[in-house]
Amino acid sequence: MYLQDMQELPTKMDPAEFKKFTGGYFTARRSDVFFSGIFTDQTIEQTLLKSMSVEGGPFKRGVTEGVVYKWIKGVIFSKDIIEGIEEFCNISFKKKLSTR
Repeated sequence: MYLQDMQELPTKMDPAEFKKFTGGYFTARRSDVFFSGIFTDQTIEQTLLKSMSVEGGPFKRGVTEGVVYKWIKGVIFSKDIIEGIEEFCNISFKKKLSTR
């Protein structure tokens, strides 16, 4: 987040959530191991993006039909998660198309 966004958190977040956030409750625990909390963006990277990870990336040399299928399947799966994050943060990355 940018500094400006962080400075606006007290007015944009629910007061109870802001108190938790500033109290250190901004990590996710994927197991019961002590000190296993990781940042939420890292959780997304390790879980969601793992399903989209393919050897050499989807558009490098030697791409097979299976590689492209795996990447597209991951992108489709991520749509619901991205929309959930947008709704939670009360933002939208959708662009309005102009019909000139």
